[in-house]
Amino acid sequence: MTGVLLMAGSFLVYPAYPFLVLWPVGERTRVEITLVAAAVSWAVFGAGLYLAGRRGWVWLRRRWKGRHHHQAAPPPPAAPS
Repeated sequence: MTGVLLMAGSFLVYPAYPFLVLWPVGERTRVEITLVAAAVSWAVFGAGLYLAGRRGWVWLRRRWKGRHHHQAAPPPPAAPS
């Protein structure tokens, strides 16, 4: 569940982009802050994807796609190899 929360939380940077771009600092600083925010967002998403595994990814994707997927159970865990 931690991985799924990290993946979902990584999307919180998108509403912040307008504030980052319009922040009253130098242009170079705005670009750097925006790039760092994007990199952190992708890093958090990647960590969440790693922690959630395939089962968590499928669960999150079904939730994201819409209401008709909510009744479907998450896929069974992979067999240990």
